[in-house]
Amino acid sequence: MSIAFNQDASRRLPVYLLLDTSSSMQGVKIVGVNNGVIMICQELLGDPRAASTVYISIITFADQAYQSPLIPITQFTPPQFNANPPGISGTALGGALRLLNESLDQDLFINQGDAQKGDYKPIVFVLTDGEPSDHWQTEAQRLANRTVNKAANVIGLGIGPGANIQIIRQFANIALLMQDVTPANLRSFFAWVSGSIMTASRAAGGFAPGAAPQVAQLPPPPNGTIPMP
Repeated sequence: MSIAFNQDASRRLPVYLLLDTSSSMQGVKIVGVNNGVIMICQELLGDPRAASTVYISIITFADQAYQSPLIPITQFTPPQFNANPPGISGTALGGALRLLNESLDQDLFINQGDAQKGDYKPIVFVLTDGEPSDHWQTEAQRLANRTVNKAANVIGLGIGPGANIQIIRQFANIALLMQDVTPANLRSFFAWVSGSIMTASRAAGGFAPGAAPQVAQLPPPPNGTIPMP
């Protein structure tokens, strides 16, 4: 699997994590998310290239969707994620995709020739264990069809038997399915996320302005996941 972006050493690599926090994420799933985001932060801060390049934003979605600002990884503190209690239903994937699209429109620097080199194409990771409860189609199509500030690198993970991988495939370039949701498999996925971000950040550096677009080869899919064509 590979991701593509243009090169310039001074540019930002935006990373978005869209995380399902609906009531069905209670237990091992939300614990895995909390531990995984901490792992990502620690791994990226330990890599000089990633620490100087990566900007991160978290979008959580349950009955509603919320976003934290896109900030340097060096200023990011992993929050405590809590799944909704059983009495509060809803999986606002459409709301999460709307916030993502708005951030891609408003928060990224676009290429303005010699005056300003734009950000690298963002990497988006989406994790969900269910089906959307809101209208998601318009925002999914908007994400998939972007031509400005294009989020070409969208990776979706469906976890558990309730995940609708067909929906994920409509907006993700890479779709993965984790059928057996265990602490070890979740840990493996988040380790793969941090490794993928570091691979992309290293590939993004050290090229002269105007160099040809490069392709970063992602690590093999993590243990416990199945690539879905």
